[in-house]
Amino acid sequence: MTGRLEACIELAKKIGIKNKTVLDIGCSYAWFCRFALEEKAKKVYGIEPDSEKLTLARKEAPKAILSQGEAGYLNFPKDTFDLVTLLDVIEHVPVNSEPQVFSEIHKVLKPKGYLLISTPFNYWLSNLADPAWYLGHRHYSKEKLTKLLKNAGLKVTYTSVRGGFWEILAMWVLYISKWIFRLDMPFEEWFDKKRRVEYQNPGKVGIFVVAQKS
Repeated sequence: MTGRLEACIELAKKIGIKNKTVLDIGCSYAWFCRFALEEKAKKVYGIEPDSEKLTLARKEAPKAILSQGEAGYLNFPKDTFDLVTLLDVIEHVPVNSEPQVFSEIHKVLKPKGYLLISTPFNYWLSNLADPAWYLGHRHYSKEKLTKLLKNAGLKVTYTSVRGGFWEILAMWVLYISKWIFRLDMPFEEWFDKKRRVEYQNPGKVGIFVVAQKS
């Protein structure tokens, strides 16, 4: 598991998972759903727009309640969840749809419920070093996210920025091996070890935010 995912787990543990109802938006292969179930969450839901990823997610976390859906249209009753996660998702939603996404999350969160976000950080070096940034992969500042969340009725209670040289280099190796040579990432375990150590300290690559509904 990469340092970025471990940083998300660290924050989720601080918030607390046990006996909570959790929604993982953009659950991909359901790694966080699986973790939440292991932490004794009361119920774990996940939504994923990609049908192929959803099929895989159901195999990875069969006890989670998974469905196809999008971040901007959450088909759940008001005040349903104690914790909602948006892990490396907000940068992929349609441009300028973030207010709609956060409004929907505010709707389904219980009072005092938490939202956990991870997304690329808007810093000139990490922007230039991200191959996907040139193709429209959005990065966010603390100020931008705080404003969006405040406008949706969510109060930021925690932020941190982590990741550095090894995260940037690993992403370049991943993109080149996957998209140019159609191969698995070489030296993946070695890179992951470097990234895990790096994510234990402040950095400039990924921003992690916790917000709460009043």
